[in-house]
Amino acid sequence: PPTAADASPTPVGKEEALKDVQAQLQQEASQNPDDPNSFYNLGNVYAAQGKFREAVEEYKKAVGKNPKDFEALTRLGDAHLTLGQHDEAIDAYRRALGVNPRHGEARFKLSEAYGKAGRTAEAEQERAEAQRLLPNETAKQLLRANKVLEAIAELQKVAAKNAETYVLLGDARMKADQKDEAV
Repeated sequence: PPTAADASPTPVGKEEALKDVQAQLQQEASQNPDDPNSFYNLGNVYAAQGKFREAVEEYKKAVGKNPKDFEALTRLGDAHLTLGQHDEAIDAYRRALGVNPRHGEARFKLSEAYGKAGRTAEAEQERAEAQRLLPNETAKQLLRANKVLEAIAELQKVAAKNAETYVLLGDARMKADQKDEAV
């Protein structure tokens, strides 16, 4: 008969796993205080736990060690935005775009931050630039929200259509039961 030692271990829950990783990263950060990666990773763990204030502090430490860390700056902006700290989010996203000005997703996030801060003109300007860099992104978001007809309309408006545009348009038309137009 099987014994307790033969039983497979109980899977550790996500929360427990995150706590274990958090403890490990805290130890790494204290042992290697000049390494921005430990702080960045710890910020990601805090964000996954919904501890955005703590995440902000860790991302700030990572950026302090490497001011050109695009990912840390973007995540810092995300955490600030989640906390409703719009001006801080705008600053972080602008700094990230200073490192990589052609990153369309960061431009969409900056547009969102401007919008939430009530800075409509700047939000529209950043959104236009983001759409230029990622012409299909709005349609993708609409498709994820199952707003198929709106996605089709958005894809038809794309000026610089590329292969992805046509694939998305075909898929959307199939979902909308517009099979003849999908081909």
